[in-house]
Amino acid sequence: MRVEFFTDHYGFVVDYLVEALRELRKHNFTEIIDRHFSLGSHLNARDVKAVRKSVAGCEAGIALVVAVYSAIKRQSVLAGLMILGDLSIQGNLKAVRSLVEPLQVSMDNGARRALVPLENKRNFLEVSGDIVERVDPVFFSDPLMAAMKALGLN
Repeated sequence: MRVEFFTDHYGFVVDYLVEALRELRKHNFTEIIDRHFSLGSHLNARDVKAVRKSVAGCEAGIALVVAVYSAIKRQSVLAGLMILGDLSIQGNLKAVRSLVEPLQVSMDNGARRALVPLENKRNFLEVSGDIVERVDPVFFSDPLMAAMKALGLN
């Protein structure tokens, strides 16, 4: 720290923001979408669950990092790519609990590749052969590497 970084004006206390976000995690916002929107019958139960979880917020995923990086670079994400992985509130990469369901859904919806946290590499033993044969895993160990691979910049 240098003296010129200090201010005699108001500053932003990050600890307060972290505590506020932690407190918000105690609340459930998954039903709030029903106040303003009606989810169509074309969505299956899995899609509805995903939409509600996205609306509820309080967790940032690798897909969000990829979307922001894509917007900054003004470049599209590779076609047929499924993006897996979450970030903790501290910005640490979190492994996916199970690869079976997300990879099955991605294969059913035409994905040809899946961006997967490196920590999940050992979980491929649980995935059926037909999925592994049709969806190529692309591993990453940090959010920036994930974003670069998603745009084909590796």
